[in-house]
Amino acid sequence: MPNPSSYFDVLSITSKLSNSMQKVSIAEIHLFSYLSCLLWLYKKQPVAFWGYPFAATPQGHPYSADLDESIKYLLRNGTVAISDDKHIIVTPSGETEFSELLKMTMFTEREPYLEGACSCVLAMPIGMIRNGIMNEPEINNSIALAQKRMLLTTDGVDMLYEQFDVLSKAIGVAVDDLMIPSVVWVTYLSGIQN
Repeated sequence: MPNPSSYFDVLSITSKLSNSMQKVSIAEIHLFSYLSCLLWLYKKQPVAFWGYPFAATPQGHPYSADLDESIKYLLRNGTVAISDDKHIIVTPSGETEFSELLKMTMFTEREPYLEGACSCVLAMPIGMIRNGIMNEPEINNSIALAQKRMLLTTDGVDMLYEQFDVLSKAIGVAVDDLMIPSVVWVTYLSGIQN
C-alpha cells in the first residue's frame, strides 16, 4: 500500500491540473507536489509533517519515490489512467474516491497547499513554473553538481524559512489564498539568471 499522503496528492493534483490544463504528465505531478510542500513551509509547517521526501534529479526536477509508487498503484487499481498521448487522467472511480478522501481531516488540511500550487497555472505558463522551480536554490545546486540530491535538508529548509519570512512580510503570511505567495515565489525564481 502506498503512502497515504502521496496517494491523496496524486489524485488531488491530477484532478486539479486536468481541470485547468487538460494534460498532466508524471513530471508535473512531482513538480506541483514539491511546490505544495514549499507552500507548507511558507506557512511555517515542519517539513517532516509533509509526509514524504523529495530529491532533485541531475536535470533539476523534483522527484519523490513515494509519488511514483502512488502513481503506479493508482494506475494498477484503475483510479487513474494513461491517456493516448501519455498523460495521467483521473478516472470516474478516481473522482469518486477523491471526493470521499476529501471528507477526511488528514487530507482536507493538505488541500489549501495543493490548491495554491496548482492554481499557479491560472496565472502563468507551465514552462515559467518549471523554470522557477529549477531555480530554487537546492534544486539549482543539484543541477550545478549534476547529481541527484535530497531536497529540503536542514540547511535548505532553514534558508527557505528565512526567504519565506521576507516574502510573507511583503505579501502577508496570513494570506488565505496560497496562490498569491506561490505565484510571487515562482515569478521571483523565474527571474533569477544562472
